[in-house]
Amino acid sequence: ESLGSSGAMAPGPRIRVKCADMSKEAVAFAVQLAIDAIQVLGKENHRQIAKLLKEEFDTELSPAWQCIVGQRFGSFITHAQGTFVYFLVDETAVLLFRTIPAAATRLRSHQQTFMLTQN
Repeated sequence: ESLGSSGAMAPGPRIRVKCADMSKEAVAFAVQLAIDAIQVLGKENHRQIAKLLKEEFDTELSPAWQCIVGQRFGSFITHAQGTFVYFLVDETAVLLFRTIPAAATRLRSHQQTFMLTQN
């Protein structure tokens, strides 16, 4: 909650977590960062909001995070297990996820192929 201009408690933004594959703490961190960024940068500054979230998650939870912020977008992504959240702050949607490094994907595919040829 935040104080309104009259000094009365004004309701905070409406938060709706649509889908999450990460810890509750990480989701709460992402949501709070988004709320703060929207308040400071303005809800229309999608690119800067996304940049702030990506850079904070890269710093706090290791690199390779990606972030999309907007009101109308589609997506089709691959993310590392336990590193995905999609939520709304009022009408602003936030999609935050960590990518799987290409080297890890190649290694995993190679291991699967190797295991298949061993049988």
